[in-house]
Amino acid sequence: MAWIGPLIDRQGEDITLRTRSLGARDSVTGHPAETYVESTIKASIVILPSRPVRTTGGDAVDVTIRIITKAAIYLHDQVIYHGETYRVITDPSSHYMQYYYNVDARRIT
Repeated sequence: MAWIGPLIDRQGEDITLRTRSLGARDSVTGHPAETYVESTIKASIVILPSRPVRTTGGDAVDVTIRIITKAAIYLHDQVIYHGETYRVITDPSSHYMQYYYNVDARRIT
């Protein structure tokens, strides 16, 4: 499946990857500080079927995308695609000796 890399290079879109890193723990909450480093990667995006969600603030639509890329991408990283920010919600499944990564991401903005 080495053909997937050139396919992403030719037909993939430029998206912004915000790689998450954890810093020092907060003295009050004990949660680590999150920082993000932005980079541009090539990826193929598949928009998955959206579904309505009822929240305490009212109705919303849950939008999820599937990202297929050669770049390393991990759980809780963020992706900016067409002006919307998405958080990676699945562990990456790397395929065929890590020729590409496949993850799902949910819209957060």
